[in-house]
Amino acid sequence: MKANSNKGNVSITISDGKYKIEIPTPSNIDICEERIIKKKKDLDESVTIDVIGRKKTYDITWDVMNVDALKNIIKILENDKVFFNISINLECNSISADRARMIVLTDTISSEAYFVSIKYTPYFYNNVYAWIAVSMKVVKK
Repeated sequence: MKANSNKGNVSITISDGKYKIEIPTPSNIDICEERIIKKKKDLDESVTIDVIGRKKTYDITWDVMNVDALKNIIKILENDKVFFNISINLECNSISADRARMIVLTDTISSEAYFVSIKYTPYFYNNVYAWIAVSMKVVKK
């Protein structure tokens, strides 16, 4: 993937074994990594914290999405399978402060995940419609 001079590139693919869908480039992706902990307070008032797992959540948003793209995403949601495969390829431009030059950072995330939610708002204009403020929350298995 070749980056533009001022922007990065993002590509997202989801598949459930029946459908494989290339999702349009989002306006924003927020990645949240959480520790799942178990707290225990002892009789002497000390606290023990055990890390019992980790959770990675992707909040993906689009300012505008065409009707067909959203229909394809909903096909995956309507399937009886809970988990699906998601592949997110990120390529971002960054400026190296010590050398004052542009560098390209890349990351590929590929794993099983599940949908938590998807929200969208219809937008009508001159007998044509699209979806605006589309947001999808996905959790890595």
